[in-house]
Amino acid sequence: MRYARLIHAVLLASGLSSAVQASPPASQKSLNDAQAKLNAEVLAQPFSFEQEQAVETYIEERLRLREEPLRTAPAAWRNHYDCHKLHNYDDYRDCRYYQRYYQAR
Repeated sequence: MRYARLIHAVLLASGLSSAVQASPPASQKSLNDAQAKLNAEVLAQPFSFEQEQAVETYIEERLRLREEPLRTAPAAWRNHYDCHKLHNYDDYRDCRYYQRYYQAR
């Protein structure tokens, strides 16, 4: 009796798995096409920080305290970049502060 339940469970599980496998899988090409389309849509939009006011507040406070900005470039920095090419909030904020600090002098 115990083996009958085990055999029934195995048959039931194999029947379920074959039913799941019967649905046609998405082709790799269609997945790649969908990913490429999504990437193009994201990259077509201009990048902007939603917390621009927080960045401005940070800059004004640091200027008021006369703190020097960090002198090391962010890890993502490349030649000919500007602050808007940085997609990390802290890097963007520090870059903007660096520029404002040395422009004010």
